[in-house]
Amino acid sequence: MDPTELANVRGHSPERFVPELMEGEFIEAQHVGRYLWASSAARDRRVLDAGCGVAYGSTILADAGARSVVGVDLAEDVLETVRARVPPNVRLERADLRDLPFEDGSFDLVVCFEVIEHITDQQDVVREFARVLSPEGLLLTSTPNRAVSAGDNPHHLRELLPEELEGLLGEHFANVELFRQDAWYSSAIFNDTDFTSKGRSASDWSARKIEARDLGTEEFTIAAGSDTALPELGASIVLTKDKTRDLVKRLTHNARLARERNERLRETGQALNEANRSLERRLGRAVRHPVATLRSVRRRIRRRANR
Repeated sequence: MDPTELANVRGHSPERFVPELMEGEFIEAQHVGRYLWASSAARDRRVLDAGCGVAYGSTILADAGARSVVGVDLAEDVLETVRARVPPNVRLERADLRDLPFEDGSFDLVVCFEVIEHITDQQDVVREFARVLSPEGLLLTSTPNRAVSAGDNPHHLRELLPEELEGLLGEHFANVELFRQDAWYSSAIFNDTDFTSKGRSASDWSARKIEARDLGTEEFTIAAGSDTALPELGASIVLTKDKTRDLVKRLTHNARLARERNERLRETGQALNEANRSLERRLGRAVRHPVATLRSVRRRIRRRANR
């Protein structure tokens, strides 16, 4: 399958994120950002990546030091396409999240990002996650926030409000905490190495947040659930190119071209109107004074003939 087929775009909405097709777009920061955030909890754990798609997230979790990663998805043709790309400690299997083919307590971490809204039987899914998790296991899952979502993604069957996601996990786990993912404008200062690098992070970077937002206004809600005390899951920031600025530049350029074109059309229109008025004046004189007009035409013909 080629990248477009893997994405399975309907309308303007892809069914799944495909890095090679969407690299550099803001959607990359959103999807990769969730897995980078979750990777802090993956070290030495047996991880299930539920609804793994093209397994880019499974690879991130494996690279973060997971003991093992199993990625599952319903789309066998997608899994077959990407199997050769994943690290040795990643295994990809076809599975239905409502009936997982694993023994109780098989995993220490279940990650399920932007999947649950594709399924109507969400209670069954979370129940299965709780079953396959070890007693100290951790679930990390996310959904678009229905309060702010456009609601026009044909792949999404039931998006959740933050309190609905919290309640869903609360029926199966003793401890639940919500996290909020949204877009924030930023201004960053780097040295030359950091400025020109990609995929780089460092402990000596500092960030300061100077705006507050209301809970429930986030674009995506992420929930952590466990029957034991939740680990410390800090904030995570992914910086990407500001394509809004590029879009404004293109729109400004296109607007200038449109103004120049309209000015040329206006000048051309004025010239045509003047020519039409001149022709109308001449035709009017010819109608009113046909004999004089005919004599004038004959004189012009004779003058041209005598040149």
